[in-house]
Amino acid sequence: MTFEGRRVLWFAKLGPDNGTAAFSSDGGSAEIVDTYAADDVWGVAVYRKDFATVGRHSLHIEVLGEHKADPNDQSSGTFVNVDGIRVEMG
Repeated sequence: MTFEGRRVLWFAKLGPDNGTAAFSSDGGSAEIVDTYAADDVWGVAVYRKDFATVGRHSLHIEVLGEHKADPNDQSSGTFVNVDGIRVEMG
């Protein structure tokens, strides 16, 4: 997605059947976000990116279809939910 702003936040539902997603902005390297939690929790800011200036930026989200590479991960699925995306100007 493309947007005009200085900051972007992605809010998601964490849960027992959730997995990982890769986030990149403005063509930069990806950051892996794990959305697993033992219980369902809505409205959690799982990704935040601040830019040096207000301007046109891009955000790419890729659902990886996998769990965190952790032997203690109890996730029963690979879902990634979008609860909301907020763009801020300052």
